[in-house]
Amino acid sequence: MRILLIEDSKFLGQAIRDTLTRLGHAVTLVGDGMLAHAAFETDAFDLLIMDWVLPKFSGADLLARLQGRQVPILIISGLAEPESVMPSDCHFLRKQGLTIAELVRTVDSLAPAAPISL
Repeated sequence: MRILLIEDSKFLGQAIRDTLTRLGHAVTLVGDGMLAHAAFETDAFDLLIMDWVLPKFSGADLLARLQGRQVPILIISGLAEPESVMPSDCHFLRKQGLTIAELVRTVDSLAPAAPISL
């Protein structure tokens, strides 16, 4: 699966990228919303994994700019109440306490999923 990973924490981004790459996914890692938008303009992705709080474009700004694209979205964030700010059709994992097993299960569950229309 082709995955666009948007994470501004270098350590966490590299850890997620390396884990998913070892499982056979092609992962493009970018550190901010502006680079993510540019990546979407030049490549096609099967899954978008993103932090909600990002430099340059916030998660909300990025999703607004990608409106009309169809791709499943997994948000990994430290927000206390994600439901109050995130679109209801996005999938969510909390950064605190996130395990590799939970990440892999969630990514696997999204692989064949019908895409979400932004």
